Amino acid sequence: MKKQISFLLAALCLLSCNKIDTWLDVKQNKNELVPVSISDYQALLDNPSMYQNFSSLGQVGTDNFYVTDADFNSSTEIERNTYLWQDEIYKGVTSVLDWTYSYRRISYANIVLDGLQKLSVKDAEQPQKNNVLGQALFYRAIALFDLLQLFAPQYDPASASADLGVPILISSDINTKASRASVADCYAQVIADIKQAIELLPLRQAYLSRPCGLAANALLAKIYLQMGNYSQALSYSSMVLEQKNDLYDFKTITSVNSRQFPVITAEPKEVIFYAEASDYAMITTAFMGRVDSLLFKSYASGDLRKDLLYRTYTDGRRMFKGTYTGTFSLFGGIGVNEVMLIKAEAAIRTGDVSKGISTINQLLKYRFSSGSFVPYNTEDEQAAMRILIAERRKELPFTGQLRWMDIRRLNKETGYAITQYRLVNGQDYQIPPNDPRYVFPIPPDELLYNNLPQTER
Repeated sequence: MKKQISFLLAALCLLSCNKIDTWLDVKQNKNELVPVSISDYQALLDNPSMYQNFSSLGQVGTDNFYVTDADFNSSTEIERNTYLWQDEIYKGVTSVLDWTYSYRRISYANIVLDGLQKLSVKDAEQPQKNNVLGQALFYRAIALFDLLQLFAPQYDPASASADLGVPILISSDINTKASRASVADCYAQVIADIKQAIELLPLRQAYLSRPCGLAANALLAKIYLQMGNYSQALSYSSMVLEQKNDLYDFKTITSVNSRQFPVITAEPKEVIFYAEASDYAMITTAFMGRVDSLLFKSYASGDLRKDLLYRTYTDGRRMFKGTYTGTFSLFGGIGVNEVMLIKAEAAIRTGDVSKGISTINQLLKYRFSSGSFVPYNTEDEQAAMRILIAERRKELPFTGQLRWMDIRRLNKETGYAITQYRLVNGQDYQIPPNDPRYVFPIPPDELLYNNLPQTER
């Protein structure tokens, strides 16, 4: 990470965002490349590397898709090894997108935080300064949270203080020594950052790719769900939905062959925070991943998601097309639909089954053709949870790496744990619940620069 951080300021002049290009155009020499104003720091956070390449490697290891033997054999080393849950993932590959991009995001955020804390501003400029500080804290929090979903064990309050997490970087100083913090300390840092961000951010922003107060509250709900703190997940998700509950009405949308939803410039209706996931060929909408047949068959008659989220070819294969990016990249941000399902699960988990089922029904009435939706009706918590799990999978099948995160957390519960299977080149592979391979090893390139203990798989 020292090597990566040391090049960050030099790399600023290469960034491709129009906003940062405009800023750089007026700088006369390299000495002026150091940010000196609030708008300079905002430009750093507006560059595309902050909202692109969000973690998605975990999705490659899930049951929502499969690839043919021919496509498997032509894939990259990392994708093949992840798809088969191999002990050794990298095998000579030194650069790992999910690690590198997340820590780059953290590094940019730390540059902004350290710089702005030293910057004196007029009283009238304080709200603008607070806004940029809040965005940086959000980015640092979400990047660390993403890293924990791949490179650390699933959060368990009984073992979180002993389990190894990932390095926590809260300074832009390149001489800061990196070490693996505990999972408990990592989550404490994530929560502290995002709560501070909530205090600083405006409720909404001019652009969906800029973190806002609603996005920060939605992220906190998502974090608490992953931690199993359902009362807090319910509180924060409810707050978000009181302010924003826009949903696409699938009855009003005409199915097209590819890229079903509009690009970011058209402000996708359900998006709270816009981000794009890393482009792994197995799972992007342009390449090889074919939708699992059991997943597709789980959609009921009249469920419009079968046509709007998937494209069926004449040879019978089905590909995902329903990303909210409107491009080949998968959506890696947070939408109203995800927050509704967080609220539904949190309500069920805290004993209010009727509220949970009502929230699921509220979402699904926008997903079915007219007259075909039959609302769920149960007061049984276990039955409600099975409905919720199935609907999360159907509603958010290729959003970031949510399926990977769900499998990891649900594997902690006997009633919801699953074993995954693959058949590739005539050989069977499987991964049982809570297997050590659900935690990725630290990338070898990182071990060259920091003396970190490696994850055992």
